[in-house]
Amino acid sequence: MVSGKSVKSGRPPRAENERIRTIAWFNAVQIALEVDKPTAVGCRIQAASDALGPKGWSGDLKDSNRWSRYAKGSETPSEGILLFVNKAVPDSAHVFQRGPSDLWLVLWANNEFQIGYEDIDALYNIKPDGINFQWLGRVIAAWRKKGGADGLYEAIMLGLNSPAIKSPLDRLNVWESICADIRATERRYLLRDVKRADEIFMIGRHFLKIDNPIEAYLFDPVGFSTKAISADLDASTICIPLNQ
Repeated sequence: MVSGKSVKSGRPPRAENERIRTIAWFNAVQIALEVDKPTAVGCRIQAASDALGPKGWSGDLKDSNRWSRYAKGSETPSEGILLFVNKAVPDSAHVFQRGPSDLWLVLWANNEFQIGYEDIDALYNIKPDGINFQWLGRVIAAWRKKGGADGLYEAIMLGLNSPAIKSPLDRLNVWESICADIRATERRYLLRDVKRADEIFMIGRHFLKIDNPIEAYLFDPVGFSTKAISADLDASTICIPLNQ
């Protein structure tokens, strides 16, 4: 229960995923309230609390520093704040807990993903207008299950750059952070898969004349594969590109 009690407003985020979820949550609240500054968000939430009288939040919700920290992701909202704000902005807590179309769960939850190889193959048979959060979630789940490989990272980045995915994440101000988080995970996968990393390095250095092939691949895997194909390399020696 949050009414009538003094509950902490939040705590420093423990991990990057908490920072991303907090920024997304704040922006979802800000968009729903149709305001453009953290201070205005605090004032609107405080007004909602005041309207509840004794059942409202017992602390100061107008504190602009608190909402600025939420906007930057430097402080994670407490469960009490999430639940209270959810009363004023329905479904805002869902954005923090699960993300757009449960994207946070496929990115970070410790689940056992049940995706067969035939399903992974089917993920490549996608047209641009078929790219959506549900498809992206399945690709990320497969990528996590397999620890990279099979062109799944290329598919993820292609999806993230599609308007259907990029625009909503941009509105929540987390698109770049999500790309960076996925990039960091793929980097860890490459550290474990020396053979694949060596192949990428060889293709980039000796055929594409790239100074830092691994970084080039991580930042633009689709472009990397496209250039490799145009250089008439054997397709079996490169990461499988997504059919376009």
